[in-house]
Amino acid sequence: MNREQMIKDRDAYLAKIKPDVESRYPDAFNFYDKPANYEAVKGPDYKVKENSRKPLSKSKAVLTDAQLLHLLKRVKPGISPSEYNKFKDLDVAEIVDMLLTETTLEEPINNYNNGADIID
Repeated sequence: MNREQMIKDRDAYLAKIKPDVESRYPDAFNFYDKPANYEAVKGPDYKVKENSRKPLSKSKAVLTDAQLLHLLKRVKPGISPSEYNKFKDLDVAEIVDMLLTETTLEEPINNYNNGADIID
C-alpha cells in the first residue's frame, strides 16, 4: 500500500467517524484552531518560605553545624576535621573572609618535579 492510498483511507475513516466523535467531543477536530490551546499550562504556585531569601541578620550570623559543613564541602574539596574545627566558632563574615583570602602554599615535602632527576 502506498502513501497516497493510506492518506485516502485515513481521510475516509475520519469522515465516517467525525459526526459521532464531534457529537461527543465538540473540540476534537478543531483543537489547534484555538490560540488558547497553544499556550503553556500554568503550573502550581509554589510559595517561597518568607525568610528563605532574606540575608542573615546580625543575630543570626552564626551557621549551624550542618550549614557550616555543607558550605565547606561546597567550597573546599576534601575538608579535614581540623579545618572544620578552625571554622566552627567563627561567624559568617569571618568564615567568608577566611574562605576568600588567598593563601600561598609551601613547597611540597616530596617535590618530584624540581628537575633534579632529569637525565640528559
